[in-house]
Amino acid sequence: MADDDLDKAERRIDDWQASLEERAARAQTLLARLEGLRVEGAAADGLVKATVDQAGHLVELKLDDRVRSWPAEKIASTVVEATMVARAALADRIREISRDSGLDE
Repeated sequence: MADDDLDKAERRIDDWQASLEERAARAQTLLARLEGLRVEGAAADGLVKATVDQAGHLVELKLDDRVRSWPAEKIASTVVEATMVARAALADRIREISRDSGLDE
């Protein structure tokens, strides 16, 4: 009986280890998919476009020439808005990638 209990305990440990190794492999796959990820957000009907990287940092900003006539405050607030749209899209994309990788369980 003691041998049977020991065998069961060893199987549980082996199953647990296999589960951890599987999750670690999925996490590595997720990290690889997120590396280099960039997402764009737009505001003011696309006149301002902001691109963020996988960490949510602004890495690119495109301003249509038509914004030159805007007051500086409007340009600034629209840049912030476009960046927030990009960050929201990034969060959605990360959730999607995470779900696809099986790590959101």
